[in-house]
Amino acid sequence: MKRLHVALAFALGIAVLCGAGCSKAKNVAVKESSKPSVPQQVQTSTAKPAPAVKPADPKATVLAAMENFRNVKSYRAKFTLPTSKGALTGDLSYVQPDRFQAAMIVPGASETDIIIVAHSVYLRLGSSAWNDISSNVAARNSAIAMLAAARGDTAFSADQSDKLQILSVDTNATQGCDLFSIQSKDAKPDAKPIALCIKDGYPKYFETATASGTVHVDYYDYAALFVIARPM
Repeated sequence: MKRLHVALAFALGIAVLCGAGCSKAKNVAVKESSKPSVPQQVQTSTAKPAPAVKPADPKATVLAAMENFRNVKSYRAKFTLPTSKGALTGDLSYVQPDRFQAAMIVPGASETDIIIVAHSVYLRLGSSAWNDISSNVAARNSAIAMLAAARGDTAFSADQSDKLQILSVDTNATQGCDLFSIQSKDAKPDAKPIALCIKDGYPKYFETATASGTVHVDYYDYAALFVIARPM
C-alpha cells in the first residue's frame, strides 16, 4: 500500500473542498427525510476473540487483501487524520464505482459533510443547505482523487509485488487480525512504515505516522447494502 492511501487523499481533498469550493457554491435544498444517513457506530463485542494465526505467506496475504479491497462493492470506515489545528475525525461510506460520502469534524470549523457521485461534488457545513460545488475545477479534481483512493487505486497490486516490503508480522488478538508492518521499496529514507491489520481477507485497519501526527482508519461493513444518493 503506497503512503498516499485513502485517508491522506481525503485530507488533501477535504482541504480543497472546504477552502476553494464553498464561497462560489450553488445552494441545494435538502428535505429532512432525504438527508443521507451517517454510518452507524461500529458494534463492539465484549467477548475475547481467539488470537489470529500468522499467515504462511505474508506478502501474498497483503496482496490478496488489497485485491479484495479494490473489488468489494461497498464498505464504511472511521478515520482520524492529523492537521495543524488538531485531529480531524469522521466516518465515510463508499459504493462502487463512484459514490462516496463523508461526515467529519474539522478542527476549528463546523461539522462538514461531503457527497461525491461521479464528478458531481456536494458540500454542507454544519446545518446549512447542501452546496453544489461541481463547477469548481479544484473541487472536481479533488473528488476524482478521493474516489481513486476509496477504490484502492493507490494500494499495491500483484504486478507491484517486487516493491512491497514486509518488515514484520504479528497478531492483534484484541482485533483478531494479522498485523503487518509494510513499506514500499521506493519509500523515502525518512518514511514511516504502515501498520496494516488484515482479517478474513480484508483490511481491518491501517495506521501510519506523518510529520503532523498519526493517520488511523478502521474499515467495516464490507459488501453491506446501502445507498449514497445526490442531495435533492
